Amino acid sequence: MSMTLFTEAYKKARKIFENQKFAGGDPDWEKFLKNDVASLSILANGGPNPAHADGCDKLRKKLSDSLPTGMFGRLFTHEGDIIWQAAGSDNGGKQIERAAAIKFLRHLYRAHKRGGQDVWVFNPPKAHKKFVFDEVKGFAILNKHKLGQADEIYSDDEMRHMCSALALALASSQKAQMKVNSPDDTVRACVKDWFCDDHSSDTQLNTAMSKLKAGLPKIVNACNSNSLVFSDDPTSRKSRAKTYGLAMPGGEGGGFPVIYLEGLFTRMTGNSGKLWLCAETIIHELTHTELSTKDVFYDCEGLKPSGNRFSSADALSNADSWGYFVMDIDGKLSAADKKRILVTP
Repeated sequence: MSMTLFTEAYKKARKIFENQKFAGGDPDWEKFLKNDVASLSILANGGPNPAHADGCDKLRKKLSDSLPTGMFGRLFTHEGDIIWQAAGSDNGGKQIERAAAIKFLRHLYRAHKRGGQDVWVFNPPKAHKKFVFDEVKGFAILNKHKLGQADEIYSDDEMRHMCSALALALASSQKAQMKVNSPDDTVRACVKDWFCDDHSSDTQLNTAMSKLKAGLPKIVNACNSNSLVFSDDPTSRKSRAKTYGLAMPGGEGGGFPVIYLEGLFTRMTGNSGKLWLCAETIIHELTHTELSTKDVFYDCEGLKPSGNRFSSADALSNADSWGYFVMDIDGKLSAADKKRILVTP
């Protein structure tokens, strides 16, 4: 069965680095991957370890430095050949797995931006339509070609933009948590806007306040997690141009949050006026992983609770309602956008 989740590929790569031997000799890839890259320390149980993030950079540099220096040599040797050599001689078909594990780690980044929030980014080649362990199969010549494909789905600017958006998502979630914990009339009115209908009772409002008080700390913790991963989903390339993000309700079982950022998110790279929408997307997706919310309605359909069609309980389980509430209570949502979105679906 084909892999559909980043966490599946992550666990597979960790198992391979833990149990298989890579090429020795000169260069000694087994020693380099174990000691210099610290592959098992990076791919820790419970999520990638930022203390060893430079290992991914060392791997990319080693692969680049191992290529021939002359133009003629590079016509016949590319990165895929180096990865194939590093995987070592075949051992019951395991060479393919080892090569795929190196390729997986080669496309894992710890993204940084001054004033932003550091985050892990899995940035696979644009040409790959599956996770690497399903992509790399068959004949060696085809494997080497796929292992050598290096034109990645996210640009450097897009990865830096993710850091800025995550920083805003964290700051806004923290402010929302603080305000909900010490609510005044303005805060209560905002909660009513997004989670109560026009005929709401005090009981309905109190229920909403309790849910928000319980849920917002989980969103803050996820935004602040050292193991949070932003990933591309190679299996959804056909639909990525129409989507902001994806996440598994309740998480993927790896002990760390994973969000798949799609085409509509990356299209806003560099548009500072839309940074709030990127932050809203991150919060939306994290409510899926941390609170098991659903997509009852989206902003384009309207998010104002109204009777049985979209009850207060529905709104409290709706990811976009949480995301827009956080942006609104932090003052990041314009009056025009709020008026447009806060209508009956």
